Order: sequence, then C-alpha cells, then structure tokens
Amino acid sequence: MTNDVHVALQIGSPMDGSDGLIWSLRKNAPLLDARDCVVPRPKFYRRPLTRLAETLRGNPAPVEAQDTLLYAGLESNAGRIFFASTEQIGSADTAFDDGVFFGAAGDMPSWTRALFPQAAFSFFMGLSNPAMMIAELVHSGAYGTYEEITDGAALTSLKWSDVIARIRAKNPDVPLILWTKEEIPFVWPRIMRAVLGDGDATELEGALDPLGAILTPEGHTRLETYLADHPGLNEDARIRVLEIFMEKFARPDQIAVDIDLPGWKNGTYEAMTETYETDLEVIAAMEGVTLISA
Repeated sequence: MTNDVHVALQIGSPMDGSDGLIWSLRKNAPLLDARDCVVPRPKFYRRPLTRLAETLRGNPAPVEAQDTLLYAGLESNAGRIFFASTEQIGSADTAFDDGVFFGAAGDMPSWTRALFPQAAFSFFMGLSNPAMMIAELVHSGAYGTYEEITDGAALTSLKWSDVIARIRAKNPDVPLILWTKEEIPFVWPRIMRAVLGDGDATELEGALDPLGAILTPEGHTRLETYLADHPGLNEDARIRVLEIFMEKFARPDQIAVDIDLPGWKNGTYEAMTETYETDLEVIAAMEGVTLISA
C-alpha cells in the first residue's frame, strides 16, 4: 500500500516557531479531502514512529507495521500524509553536542524514511537565527545553563548550511523545503500549500495563525476584517498589509527577545546574525532545497 503514498515529514528544529503547522492544516478538512491528503493527530504516530526508527536504524518496518503507522486513526487511506515529528534532526538539549551544530541531523530522517521503502518522501523544516535560538533556550530555563546548551560551540561559525548538507548527504533524493522563523507570518500560507503539494492560491483556513500570538486581539480582528474586505490581494500586497498591521498592533513582548547572555562579547549577536543571513543565500542555492521566503 505504501508505494502509492507520499509522506510529507516535518523534521523540525527547536524554537523554529512552526509547531502549529499541523493544527493550521487540520482546519482545512474539505481541501485536504479534495487533495487526497490527510493530517493525522500526532498521538497516533509520533512516539511509535520515533521508537521504531531508532530500533531499526535504517531497516524497513514490517509491512503490517508500515500500514499501522501510516493509517492509524484514519477512516481511509490517502495519497499524501503529513507527519510532524519535530525533533528528527535533534532535540533542543542536543543541538550543540560536542560543540557541533546538529551533528547527527541526517540520521533520524533517513531512518524514518527507511521504515517505508516504497513511499515517496519530502522533508519540511523551519530555520531560525542560531543567536535567537540560543537566547530562547537559555531564557526558557528548561535546557540547562548557557554553557551546557552551547557545549563549546564556535558561535559565530554556526551555519545551517552545514546541517542541511548532513541531511542531504543521507537523503540525497528527498526534496527539502525550508523557511525561516523570521518570515513565518508572511509565508505561512505558502508553507501550508507546499505541504499539500499544491501551489494553488486557494484561501486557507489558519493562514493567519502565527499572528495570533504576535498581534493584539484588536489588531488580529481588524486584520481579518481588512483581508476579508480586500480579497484577491497578490503576494506582495498581502505581505505589505501584514507588515503594516505588525508595526501598529504587535505585542511588545512578542517582538523583543533578551539576547544579553553570559559570555557573549560585544558584537557576538551581530556577527552570528550576519553569518546566518549570508548562509541563507548559500542555502537557497543548494541542490534539492527550496527556501520559501517573502
């Protein structure tokens, strides 16, 4: 049964702001049905998928187990399935193990893919400025001290392109679709359409979900009203509208992150940000990679 299935797998990265993708997609049941696409709840697959991938380490799952994982909780089979398994490249507390930025990033995605050898795959992942990621991890208080989190990493040399190269090396024929946390409010509908495997500009429910935490309630309501009154905006016009509303109605606590970290010298944040922005240009040109950007 798996030879007719395409698995769109969100392999994730910590603090990338994309945890809500599955829930935005699930708001579009009629469209999902029309596209022969299903978005099952994570409780039906996430833990068993991870356990089996870690156990088999590159070997296929028994056929019965494949069908159980792919179709658990579904009323019928589908041609395209979206799985959100967002620690595939590594967890927040292993992101800098031995000072290497996601050193084992390619392993789990390749093991997960190997479970279903007859299925087609595409990988989806959000990126974020490593400086902001570290600041959020430290200030969350959930992952140890600054020294424990960074583990001696050369901060100004951290590059997502190195991580992506590891993923591509072990999955050279799997398309990798990326976006950045910084642009999520502007490209969320395009991310959703990419998961659906459909470039159609159909209006999507949940397209404004990322702005729910960024805008004040008044701002969010007024934005919904404005867009409803101005249907058919092209992409550039829509982005400009979002920028205006974010400038006027953004919650201050959602757009400011404390980056004052122990051990950071003057200019560390700026140097890391410059490396990140330059690296995005490299990533956009990598073979097999699509970077969705505003």
